[in-house]
Amino acid sequence: MDGGNKINPHVLIYVFQCATRNSHVCLQSIQNIREHYLPMRSKSKWRKLRSRDGFVRQASRLGVRSRSYFKLKEIDKEFKLIKSDMVVLDLGAAPGGWSEYCISKIQSPGKVVAIDVLEMKPLPGVEVVHCDLTQQDCVSRINSILQQNKADLILSDMAPNITGNVSIDAHNYQDVYQAIFSICGALLTQSGSLVFKFFQTHQSVKLKQHCQSMFRKVTTFKPQSSRANSQEMYLVATGFDIASYDSSLLDL
Repeated sequence: MDGGNKINPHVLIYVFQCATRNSHVCLQSIQNIREHYLPMRSKSKWRKLRSRDGFVRQASRLGVRSRSYFKLKEIDKEFKLIKSDMVVLDLGAAPGGWSEYCISKIQSPGKVVAIDVLEMKPLPGVEVVHCDLTQQDCVSRINSILQQNKADLILSDMAPNITGNVSIDAHNYQDVYQAIFSICGALLTQSGSLVFKFFQTHQSVKLKQHCQSMFRKVTTFKPQSSRANSQEMYLVATGFDIASYDSSLLDL
């Protein structure tokens, strides 16, 4: 690779095997490998683009953890979702931008629980659970923190790592959405709300329809703080109906 490191053949085999597994740990490993072997020229270009990003500079100036802080701030301003006494779950929380915004608005007896397979620096007032959302013990660990209560709001800024293979990428997207809906079925209260990131693909219409089958109102929203050239969007769903929850596997 031009300007990068030589890729060990065993690494390529690992990446292929990982890309076909239903594991956030595996997908994160792929991301780490991609970053390690990325050509220096590409790294330099990425850093230059990042340095020109106004929201990155603003995050640095205000001392918040990531530019995603401003995405949730816009979503909350538009939909007025976060109340001071809420219980909020932040799925795929690292590095903590969304949890940081939530805890700035929530007071006891409200609670913010950040969940991620990645390590996350402690954030005052936020309880962090390190686990893989696709594993059943993750729900049990969150339940123990909630003390058998339910969440009022579930947030997710998660996204799968892109391999470039359309079939594998579609499967990985579906795994992320499945994990989010499974957490809703287990931990979201009646009439609760969900906000999660999705990317505009051929799956988008079915994804929104699936969401509409469980929530009273579902709205598509793109914050101004999202990069203009990004396909990312957010579904904002309110009025969860537990009786309508469909536990079957997504078929997008």
